[in-house]
Amino acid sequence: MAVNSEGASGDNPLKVGNVLVCVTCFGERIEGEVMSFDGNSMIALKKKPAGDQRRGIYDVTLVNLSLCNDVQIVHESTTPPPELPTLNTRKIEKRVSDSVAEKKMAIRLQKEGISPAVQLLFRTINKTLSCKWQGKNIIVLDDVVVKPPYTTDTLQGSDDAVAQVRKIIEKHNRDLQQQAAGNSSS
Repeated sequence: MAVNSEGASGDNPLKVGNVLVCVTCFGERIEGEVMSFDGNSMIALKKKPAGDQRRGIYDVTLVNLSLCNDVQIVHESTTPPPELPTLNTRKIEKRVSDSVAEKKMAIRLQKEGISPAVQLLFRTINKTLSCKWQGKNIIVLDDVVVKPPYTTDTLQGSDDAVAQVRKIIEKHNRDLQQQAAGNSSS
């Protein structure tokens, strides 16, 4: 069953749940279930189970149907599309607010002369242990101070907490070295 430019399959519109097979103008064959379709732009969002066979994991593809040589509906959905989940707008607003605050903080720190590399170190430590900025120093657990140049030699605080922060910084530095070695070999 072919799909025309109005996004219709015969008398039925192309709808969520239909399974399509498309052959692109490059000869690539794409198959999947329609998750969304915009008739104005002729773009369909399709999903198919991921190659690793884990349940609930899908490969998602955007396909411009106007650039396809052949579009066939393999299976037409007989069930109505599922209702869209409700959005937690408070959670979305908090994420936006947190993201904006993080960007503003990064800009402020950059203006104060704290490099993106040091900001990355801060975020790495903060994933494991609570920390904050105090001027150009990183304060970890209100106990350990990491001073410029932000090495394990500049740690001050109680021995146990310093040892924990030292491990995080050493691992962070190893990861950066491995990443740099991987990038230079490619």
